Amino acid sequence: TTLFRSVELDRHTRTEDAVRGLVVAYLRWAAADPRAMRYLAQCREPTVAEISGGEEARLKQHFYGRLTGWLDERTTGGDLRALPHEHSLALWLGPAEHLGRATIDPSGHFATPEPDALRARLAQAERALADTAWEALRRPDQSDDADQAR
Repeated sequence: TTLFRSVELDRHTRTEDAVRGLVVAYLRWAAADPRAMRYLAQCREPTVAEISGGEEARLKQHFYGRLTGWLDERTTGGDLRALPHEHSLALWLGPAEHLGRATIDPSGHFATPEPDALRARLAQAERALADTAWEALRRPDQSDDADQAR
Protein backbone atom coordinates (compact mmCIF):
# COMPACT_ATOMS: atom_id res chain seq x y z
CA THR A 1 0.00 0.00 0.00
CA THR A 2 2.91 2.33 0.63
CA LEU A 3 4.04 2.12 -2.99
CA PHE A 4 0.63 2.90 -4.49
CA ARG A 5 0.26 5.83 -2.11
CA SER A 6 3.53 7.33 -3.36
CA VAL A 7 2.47 6.90 -6.97
CA GLU A 8 -0.97 8.36 -6.32
CA LEU A 9 0.49 11.38 -4.54
CA ASP A 10 2.65 12.12 -7.61
CA ARG A 11 -0.24 11.84 -10.07
CA HIS A 12 -1.93 15.08 -9.04
CA THR A 13 -0.86 18.71 -9.20
CA ARG A 14 -3.91 20.11 -7.37
CA THR A 15 -4.04 19.47 -3.63
CA GLU A 16 -7.74 18.66 -3.65
CA ASP A 17 -7.25 16.08 -6.40
CA ALA A 18 -4.42 14.40 -4.47
CA VAL A 19 -6.43 14.24 -1.25
CA ARG A 20 -9.47 12.80 -2.98
CA GLY A 21 -7.40 10.60 -5.30
CA LEU A 22 -5.52 8.87 -2.52
CA VAL A 23 -8.76 7.93 -0.76
CA VAL A 24 -10.26 6.56 -3.98
CA ALA A 25 -7.03 4.72 -4.87
CA TYR A 26 -6.94 3.06 -1.45
CA LEU A 27 -10.55 1.89 -1.72
CA ARG A 28 -10.01 0.60 -5.25
CA TRP A 29 -6.86 -1.25 -4.20
CA ALA A 30 -8.76 -2.82 -1.30
CA ALA A 31 -11.60 -3.86 -3.61
CA ALA A 32 -9.25 -5.24 -6.27
CA ASP A 33 -7.10 -7.25 -3.88
CA PRO A 34 -9.00 -8.08 -0.69
CA ARG A 35 -6.63 -10.97 0.00
CA ALA A 36 -3.65 -8.60 0.18
CA MET A 37 -5.65 -6.15 2.27
CA ARG A 38 -6.62 -8.94 4.68
CA TYR A 39 -3.01 -10.10 4.84
CA LEU A 40 -1.68 -6.62 5.61
CA ALA A 41 -4.38 -6.01 8.20
CA GLN A 42 -4.01 -9.34 9.99
CA CYS A 43 -0.61 -10.91 9.42
CA ARG A 44 1.52 -10.80 12.52
CA GLU A 45 3.47 -14.03 12.08
CA PRO A 46 6.94 -13.45 13.60
CA THR A 47 8.84 -15.04 10.69
CA VAL A 48 6.99 -13.01 8.06
CA ALA A 49 7.32 -9.82 10.08
CA GLU A 50 11.05 -10.41 10.49
CA ILE A 51 11.61 -11.08 6.79
CA SER A 52 9.53 -8.17 5.52
CA GLY A 53 10.01 -5.77 8.42
CA GLY A 54 13.16 -4.08 7.14
CA GLU A 55 11.87 -3.46 3.63
CA GLU A 56 8.43 -2.45 4.86
CA ALA A 57 9.97 -0.02 7.35
CA ARG A 58 12.18 1.48 4.63
CA LEU A 59 9.23 1.98 2.27
CA LYS A 60 7.08 3.50 5.02
CA GLN A 61 9.87 5.82 6.12
CA HIS A 62 10.36 7.00 2.53
CA PHE A 63 6.64 7.53 1.93
CA TYR A 64 5.94 9.26 5.23
CA GLY A 65 8.96 11.50 4.73
CA ARG A 66 7.57 12.52 1.34
CA LEU A 67 4.09 12.85 2.74
CA THR A 68 5.11 15.17 5.57
CA GLY A 69 6.99 17.35 3.11
CA TRP A 70 3.95 17.38 0.83
CA LEU A 71 1.66 18.31 3.73
CA ASP A 72 4.03 21.06 4.84
CA GLU A 73 4.17 22.54 1.31
CA ARG A 74 0.38 22.50 0.98
CA THR A 75 -0.11 23.98 4.44
CA THR A 76 2.40 26.76 3.80
CA GLY A 77 0.80 27.38 0.40
CA GLY A 78 -2.58 27.87 2.03
CA ASP A 79 -4.35 24.78 0.64
CA LEU A 80 -4.51 22.75 3.84
CA ARG A 81 -5.22 23.60 7.44
CA ALA A 82 -2.27 23.48 9.83
CA LEU A 83 -2.55 20.22 11.75
CA PRO A 84 0.00 17.81 13.17
CA HIS A 85 0.96 15.31 10.45
CA GLU A 86 -0.55 12.36 12.30
CA HIS A 87 -3.88 14.21 12.60
CA SER A 88 -3.88 14.99 8.88
CA LEU A 89 -3.18 11.36 8.01
CA ALA A 90 -5.87 10.07 10.39
CA LEU A 91 -8.46 12.43 8.90
CA TRP A 92 -7.30 11.70 5.35
CA LEU A 93 -7.07 7.92 5.21
CA GLY A 94 -8.35 6.74 8.57
CA PRO A 95 -11.99 6.35 7.52
CA ALA A 96 -11.10 4.51 4.28
CA GLU A 97 -8.73 2.18 6.12
CA HIS A 98 -11.35 1.53 8.79
CA LEU A 99 -13.99 0.71 6.17
CA GLY A 100 -11.54 -1.63 4.44
CA ARG A 101 -10.79 -3.47 7.68
CA ALA A 102 -14.47 -3.61 8.61
CA THR A 103 -15.34 -5.35 5.35
CA ILE A 104 -12.90 -8.16 6.09
CA ASP A 105 -13.53 -8.26 9.85
CA PRO A 106 -12.52 -11.71 11.10
CA SER A 107 -14.32 -11.21 14.44
CA GLY A 108 -17.69 -11.81 12.89
CA HIS A 109 -19.13 -8.38 13.72
CA PHE A 110 -19.70 -7.78 10.03
CA ALA A 111 -20.48 -10.28 7.30
CA THR A 112 -17.59 -10.63 4.86
CA PRO A 113 -19.09 -9.89 1.45
CA GLU A 114 -18.43 -11.78 -1.74
CA PRO A 115 -15.83 -10.09 -4.03
CA ASP A 116 -18.42 -8.36 -6.24
CA ALA A 117 -20.35 -7.09 -3.22
CA LEU A 118 -17.10 -5.92 -1.61
CA ARG A 119 -16.18 -3.95 -4.75
CA ALA A 120 -19.65 -2.42 -4.86
CA ARG A 121 -19.60 -1.51 -1.17
CA LEU A 122 -16.19 0.16 -1.38
CA ALA A 123 -17.06 1.90 -4.68
CA GLN A 124 -20.23 3.25 -3.08
CA ALA A 125 -18.11 4.85 -0.34
CA GLU A 126 -15.56 6.52 -2.66
CA ARG A 127 -17.29 9.87 -3.09
CA ALA A 128 -18.42 10.25 0.52
CA LEU A 129 -15.02 9.40 1.99
CA ALA A 130 -13.10 11.49 -0.56
CA ASP A 131 -15.40 14.46 0.11
CA THR A 132 -15.04 14.01 3.85
CA ALA A 133 -11.25 13.82 3.65
CA TRP A 134 -11.06 17.01 1.60
CA GLU A 135 -13.46 18.88 3.89
CA ALA A 136 -11.45 17.80 6.93
CA LEU A 137 -8.06 18.80 5.50
CA ARG A 138 -8.71 21.87 3.35
CA ARG A 139 -8.06 25.28 4.78
CA PRO A 140 -11.44 26.94 5.22
CA ASP A 141 -11.84 30.08 3.16
CA GLN A 142 -13.10 33.32 4.66
CA SER A 143 -16.71 32.70 3.59
CA ASP A 144 -16.65 29.45 5.60
CA ASP A 145 -15.44 31.38 8.64
CA ALA A 146 -18.24 33.94 8.20
CA ASP A 147 -20.85 31.17 7.89
CA GLN A 148 -19.62 29.51 11.09
CA ALA A 149 -19.68 32.80 13.00
CA ARG A 150 -23.45 33.20 12.44
